[in-house]
Amino acid sequence: PQIDPNNWEGTVDSNKLQIYVTPASGAQLQARVLDDSTQPAKPIAQVPVRVFKKGDMPAQNSSPETWDKVAFVLEGVTNPEGWAVWSSESDVQCLPEADYVVMAHYLDKYEENLIQTGAGSGWQSGCQAFISREIVFSEDAPAAIPGDLDGDEDVDRNDLNIIMAARNTPASGPDDPRDLDGDGMITGLDARKLVLLCTRPGCATE
Repeated sequence: PQIDPNNWEGTVDSNKLQIYVTPASGAQLQARVLDDSTQPAKPIAQVPVRVFKKGDMPAQNSSPETWDKVAFVLEGVTNPEGWAVWSSESDVQCLPEADYVVMAHYLDKYEENLIQTGAGSGWQSGCQAFISREIVFSEDAPAAIPGDLDGDEDVDRNDLNIIMAARNTPASGPDDPRDLDGDGMITGLDARKLVLLCTRPGCATE
């Protein structure tokens, strides 16, 4: 009980009580959107960007569902240098420390980047930090052409020669493109299958 004199033994009398409250951690967010299909990557203007609190995002949601249905904490559009300029309606001087997902929507695609809490994550007391994230859109790789072993976007005698040079040797794995019949070996049967895939008569090269 508080009235027990032993509870106060060794204490120092004081007329003042001082309590120190640590300032909350936060940061101002800088987000940039880049097009990686060019070298070097170029910034993209007029791309909408939204920031979502990760805890608000249902795990089963796809990116379009998140974009359309989840409440965002920041929204903006990129300027000519690719940096997001946050709208006045959603302008937040300081994001409180938490886990966030920064997402951009460009040409019917969605890309995102994660902001996390923890040591070395960039948050500081009193919102003195600037956390930067890049969102990169890359050109989709063309679908592989079955039998195109040299990657020149056709199937011809050059590809057939690759199989013949490796005939009667084990495939390098289950995804070895030379093993067209999937039996784990490079054989004459794979060569026959490739001939049926040739893009020109007689498997002629250009």
